[in-house]
Amino acid sequence: MRIRRIASITMAHSTHAELPKFVVERLADLARQVRLRTGKIWLRQLTQEQRQRAEQGDSMGPEIIDIWAQVHDLSPYQAVIQLAEKNNFLMSGEAQDLLGHLGLLTPPRRRPKARSKPVFGEDGVLWWDGRAILELRLMNVKSGPELVLRAFQQARWKKEIDSPFAGNGGEFLYNVLRQLNQKSDEIQFHACRGATRVRWNRPTDSELPA
Repeated sequence: MRIRRIASITMAHSTHAELPKFVVERLADLARQVRLRTGKIWLRQLTQEQRQRAEQGDSMGPEIIDIWAQVHDLSPYQAVIQLAEKNNFLMSGEAQDLLGHLGLLTPPRRRPKARSKPVFGEDGVLWWDGRAILELRLMNVKSGPELVLRAFQQARWKKEIDSPFAGNGGEFLYNVLRQLNQKSDEIQFHACRGATRVRWNRPTDSELPA
């Protein structure tokens, strides 16, 4: 069996990184707890394929911490912390603190940038998020669908605008919007307020965009 060496490794690391004493002691304590529960951890955390890989790998040995580190491509410190957290004797907050002291804390994910609004070009193509999602055939006399898109473009794609067909009746607006909606599955237009106004949204949105 491979010599259990997490404590000595931790001490060597502490000299290099000047880890606080409590961090070194806590990691050593967690390593002991992990090993005491090796049987349960082995059965619960590793898949059958991973167990077979570990048992057949000459370079791995039977040490659960080394095995976990190898299988999941982690450092020994990360393996100890992850195993302890998974088996409920290390809280998530403390795990993050320990990783921070070790310089292994994963930076928080950046919040995705706000989604850009659509842009209807002079060439009749509607762009959104860098992709062409709708294309109109332009005519000498602007069609109903083009007038709707031009109106939204002029309004900088507010969620709702006045119908560009005031006085033409609701049925005319419904027909125009039906034509538009058949041209793209990624943006949809809806008559509202007694067909006096028009709204748009992405079908996957839970709410209409602002």
